[in-house]
Amino acid sequence: SYIALNEACPPGYTYLEKARTSGRGGGLAVFHRRDLPVTPLPLPELTTFESLLFNCKLQKETILILLIYRPPKLNTGFIMELQDLLTSLCATSHNTLILGDFNIHVHSSNNRFAAEFLELLDCLHLTQHVLVPTHTKGHTLDLVITDNAPISNLQVEDLGVSDHKLISMTLPLTRHTGK
Repeated sequence: SYIALNEACPPGYTYLEKARTSGRGGGLAVFHRRDLPVTPLPLPELTTFESLLFNCKLQKETILILLIYRPPKLNTGFIMELQDLLTSLCATSHNTLILGDFNIHVHSSNNRFAAEFLELLDCLHLTQHVLVPTHTKGHTLDLVITDNAPISNLQVEDLGVSDHKLISMTLPLTRHTGK
């Protein structure tokens, strides 16, 4: 809710959010420093996952960031819907960061759904960077995916406040100075 997001927002930060339109709870939000030029972008109507798309203009480049939450219930249309979206995004951007809770067991080599997902990433020349479990039950569900966006210092840490672990990373990019 608006009040909860405002109370959680640290000083000097603001947020973008996309509330879930039906049911209780859910939705996506991202907190960012107030001085970063962040612009929300429209997305087509998606039915198999929730998403929030925005860009951040930096000194020499713009990074496109897509947040995704896919509910754990298997939906056979997810791969096709994601393929359509990613194909469109990859055709228009060359610094793309995709992250979120995909609820796909990418570490399971005998999982057909995970294999289809990873094959899609490979076909689009996207790299999935999280190689360790992100869930307390030992599954890798939360992912960081890039095309050319360079990341470093990716760490997965259990803070003990959720069944999902915190993923942190560094994007070595230069901020726009406004000149």
